[in-house]
Amino acid sequence: MKNGEAAKIYRSIFRKDIPGIVQQRFENPSVKLESAFPESDLIKYRKIIDRISDLAAVEYASRITGTNQLLIKKFQIMIYLGECMPGNFNVFINEKRGLIRTLLMFTTIPFNSVYKFIKGFLALKIKTK
Repeated sequence: MKNGEAAKIYRSIFRKDIPGIVQQRFENPSVKLESAFPESDLIKYRKIIDRISDLAAVEYASRITGTNQLLIKKFQIMIYLGECMPGNFNVFINEKRGLIRTLLMFTTIPFNSVYKFIKGFLALKIKTK
């Protein structure tokens, strides 16, 4: 896989190293997906993967602005693959939070979302030119 793309995407979502089986299963759909996009989109995507460290912020900003569909689709593929791994159970299901922690989490979500959007949007504008 080019430039550790699968590992970078996996790490940005799950904050750990990619298991070998996920890396193998990501490769085929990734190649098929790339064939459906024009060369200009592939070049922009590769710049994003190579130059930007917080891919999750860029993906979030891309979803809101409607740009970088290839990045968005590759994140979706990785999430589908990652949710099948038992080690990622706690990313999707959280049974340990108490009422106070949950309320605190819900009050900080809007601020975190705005921060991620601004960070991703600026990273796209500055680092992909």
